[in-house]
Amino acid sequence: MWTGWYEQDGQQHPVKFQNFKANPQPRAPISGDGVDEIGQFVFDGSFNDDGAKVRFKKQYTTGTKHAIYYQGDVNKSLPGIRGYWGFAPGNQDGRFEITLSKWSVYASTIIYLFMKLN
Repeated sequence: MWTGWYEQDGQQHPVKFQNFKANPQPRAPISGDGVDEIGQFVFDGSFNDDGAKVRFKKQYTTGTKHAIYYQGDVNKSLPGIRGYWGFAPGNQDGRFEITLSKWSVYASTIIYLFMKLN
């Protein structure tokens, strides 16, 4: 399960993702949906030419239905993405982090090893 937070006015706010699709490869897409304190949202974007950076747009589907723009660096050791969000593309109005829960990493590794051995 992917979770995260965004920082606004010095406070971190939790974000829960559903249907998170991301494969940090050159020009690969990133998409999904989720919910935070503001409301439900969908997001989509892509990784850069070497898969080390990502840009995506989060569009709220409830409430004010405004958009937020994200840009970040892939951190494979987390695994996750860290960077900045903004009310306009390229702005740095606050920080964010998206990570794969340790349980999900553990479960994925066990499934992979099981399938590899059988």
